[in-house]
Amino acid sequence: MFDLNEERNIPTWWSSAGLLMCAGLSALTARIERPTRRHVYWVGLALMFALCSIDETLELHEQWSAPIKAALHVDGWLHYAWLVPAGLALLMLAPAYLRFLRSLPVKTRRQLMLAAALYIGGAAGVELLSGAIASRSGDTGLGYRLLTVLEESGELFGVLVFLRALLTYLADLRVTIEFSSQRD
Repeated sequence: MFDLNEERNIPTWWSSAGLLMCAGLSALTARIERPTRRHVYWVGLALMFALCSIDETLELHEQWSAPIKAALHVDGWLHYAWLVPAGLALLMLAPAYLRFLRSLPVKTRRQLMLAAALYIGGAAGVELLSGAIASRSGDTGLGYRLLTVLEESGELFGVLVFLRALLTYLADLRVTIEFSSQRD
């Protein structure tokens, strides 16, 4: 139930819930930033985090790897071939989101960049290394399992850093959130 190399367990639930919280806070920030140009980027982040949460739960990218691998005839570093379309999407979005990051306060920018480095470094960077090992010697050895822990830890810490960055950003904006219920 706690193996980071498995799915449908506590770490998967925790990761999916964290990504969903990132989506919700990004959507809230988009609502608050509606009068600014940054609004659309927060909406984009909310959608990306929601999709990542769904993917984490349903294991979609794992299902995509085999057909992509067969179509592109790749292995080794690209043993997990979902990295190809994910990398292309990242390259397409990077220029726009770099402009967005530059528009944020320095503290927020640094925190979001750290969050992205941890999450993307774990999800994609370490996955490249573990793919090379898996294609060469399988996915049961100690080296592969250690990389899995590094990968999943990077993703989990990336989510936590993002949540902290966003909560700090909202606090710096002096945003207060009130919950009320209307009773009949």
